[in-house]
Amino acid sequence: MSIMERNDRLRTQVHDLLRKILGPCTFPGAAALRAQVPMVNLAPSPLTLLALKVEGEAPPSDFMQGPIPVRALVTNVRGELIGEIIIWAVNGYLAKLEYAWTTDDPPVVLPPLEALTLTQGDQHSTGLTQ
Repeated sequence: MSIMERNDRLRTQVHDLLRKILGPCTFPGAAALRAQVPMVNLAPSPLTLLALKVEGEAPPSDFMQGPIPVRALVTNVRGELIGEIIIWAVNGYLAKLEYAWTTDDPPVVLPPLEALTLTQGDQHSTGLTQ
């Protein structure tokens, strides 16, 4: 597989993760962030903190700065927590996709969609539809 094919595959995975995580969100600015997803490209960065670049004519979100208010927990096939996907916005635009891990070794691939559980309830998790 060529580098370009790997980059395209990774971009598709990132788009899928963003859609899954942002899909049920209702916090102010969530719709604008969802609208940015098709315009997201990746800048060179490590897998655990992917730099996102929104390219094209996308208006900024009302959610201006910081991690979006939802948690996307990652579990393994045994149901054990192994990490979390955190989406960051800067100046109203999707800016980072962070893959935080709770295992000894950092992840080497992004998690499959079925490994995600969207939750709310901590200090920054209030944006999911009930």
